[in-house]
Amino acid sequence: MLDKGFSIYSQKILCLIIALLCCHSLWAETDAQTKTSVTDAVHEADSPEGTDQSNADVDVDVDVESFSYSVSAAYLELRSGPARGYPIIYTLKYRQQLNILSRKTQWIKIKTEEGDSGWIRQKDLSKLVLIESQSPVKYTGIDRQAYENKTIEFGLYTGGVNGGSNDNTPLIAASLAWQFTQQYALDFTAMHMLGNNEESFLMHLDLQHTMVPQWIISPTFNVGLGKIETSPKSTLGNAATINSSTANFGIGFKYLIKHRFILRGDYNKHLIISSRNQLDSVLIWKLGISLFF
Repeated sequence: MLDKGFSIYSQKILCLIIALLCCHSLWAETDAQTKTSVTDAVHEADSPEGTDQSNADVDVDVDVESFSYSVSAAYLELRSGPARGYPIIYTLKYRQQLNILSRKTQWIKIKTEEGDSGWIRQKDLSKLVLIESQSPVKYTGIDRQAYENKTIEFGLYTGGVNGGSNDNTPLIAASLAWQFTQQYALDFTAMHMLGNNEESFLMHLDLQHTMVPQWIISPTFNVGLGKIETSPKSTLGNAATINSSTANFGIGFKYLIKHRFILRGDYNKHLIISSRNQLDSVLIWKLGISLFF
């Protein structure tokens, strides 16, 4: 029964994650109305004097500077706006020179030496080389600056509960976080625990600390308070619903996957204080994907 329930809800959480990925992809392609954000950060690597850099990749991520590039591919299509729905207005030729001006979602605005300007896909950065060193540009798909300066993060998770009346119980969860500094965020989480004899709904608000936000994989620490409601299933007759307060603390990690997606894992201990002043504790682990803005 438990395995079947876990399988069903795991499929549901996977479907929700896939839907989230699809929605983000659609948003990135069709959102052409917001203002263009100009990136000022410079990521040109310093190399020792006399070192041959002709074959070295230059990893610019998406924080690109307005210095000169040339096209290393046979051609490169230039569109009038930052989405595939905009028409192709110009085709850049092999070795044609250009400058990078700004970025918007997954699109890069460029300007040629002839004065033509338009948009290329962010992944087309791999078709450019630096004029000075002829070093190829490596596109990683990771937006570190946007990640470090994010304000909103939404995630979907699956996991499990050990301890108390919900021992070895699967769960599904969703979270919404507001990051007010690079290292601190308020994270609201709601989860549904799917036991054989009872089900529980837990909501808690945490203060989350990301220890090293500059790292692609960063450890996290959190403390918080919440409420839990435990209801028996219909087979147990008229047993009462129990409402309790909770306090929790735990550790986790964030792994910046690509674009605006984060793989997140958490392991928390929740102390449950019932209305009868009885103290219980459970261990909860979660793993899922979040999207940041």
